[in-house]
Amino acid sequence: MKILCLISNPDRPSYRYRIEQYVPFFVSTGMDIEVREINQKFKRWKLIYSADRYAGVFIQKKLLSRPELWFLRRKAKKIVYDYDDAVKFTKDCFSTKSRRYKRFKSMIEAADLIVAGNEYLADFAGDKNKVIVVPTVVDVSKYPIHSRNGNNVTIGWIGSRSTQNYLENIVPVFKKITDRYPQVIVKIVSDEMSSWSSGNVVWERWGKEKEIEQLLSFDIGIMPLMDDPWTRGKCGFKLIQYMATGIPVVCSPVGVNNSIVQNGVNGFFASGTNDWEEKLSLLIEDKNLYNSMAVNSRNIAEKNYNLAHWGTFLSGKIKSIL
Repeated sequence: MKILCLISNPDRPSYRYRIEQYVPFFVSTGMDIEVREINQKFKRWKLIYSADRYAGVFIQKKLLSRPELWFLRRKAKKIVYDYDDAVKFTKDCFSTKSRRYKRFKSMIEAADLIVAGNEYLADFAGDKNKVIVVPTVVDVSKYPIHSRNGNNVTIGWIGSRSTQNYLENIVPVFKKITDRYPQVIVKIVSDEMSSWSSGNVVWERWGKEKEIEQLLSFDIGIMPLMDDPWTRGKCGFKLIQYMATGIPVVCSPVGVNNSIVQNGVNGFFASGTNDWEEKLSLLIEDKNLYNSMAVNSRNIAEKNYNLAHWGTFLSGKIKSIL
């Protein structure tokens, strides 16, 4: 049973963590996945035209034009549409009259199965009968459990240049914390150096092959966010990665963060400069609290965000509609 999977970029985390790592589960249920990029318009039309050769078409995040979707709907036997961002919006535009919004609504109407990264995104679809929620998860078994190294503490953030701006509101916290605790460094792992990296705020280039090693160098994981319709669609993947290594987290209480983090159990919510400083200080100073939260982080990751469960769930749902 062949499935055509249409993606924009194989290097993006959305592909690696929402499709690539699921392929063995798809194969185990008899599905043969053919992944193709669709950035070039001519190539996209050629693939759409070939859709009737497959048992179904899986589209990851891409918003097709109305003519493309109209033709695909007539060629494809089944359509699965997956998204893990607020794709009907952009970071700067939340209009319901935009072309992007209209394309998204068309994608939802055309799909036989909709896979949303969280409940907020699932609500975009409207029709609950054909929507399932699948968080962006990790294979926890591949993540060694972190061990804190004495009094030294690394506060870590991992992400791309497109999300690095969310750190700017807490840059003053970095200075206060590192001035107060000389043994603390803040490490930013990204594909682009920030303009405010200096002193005890260090930058390290992200690498696919060393990503887990970089995560294990953190003692506390952070995820600050602004609160708007775009950020509420985030799937909290940073938090899940941090938790998989068994470290406490501190994050903004925005969107799905509110369900991933149990405040005071596996991490803290923080709003405003003083709150961020207070919560980070607690984890730096109180080792018993730190150790308890670290254990809880790993346990919650294993229970709620483990590929072993979600791989079986997603492959079963897709197989059931074919």
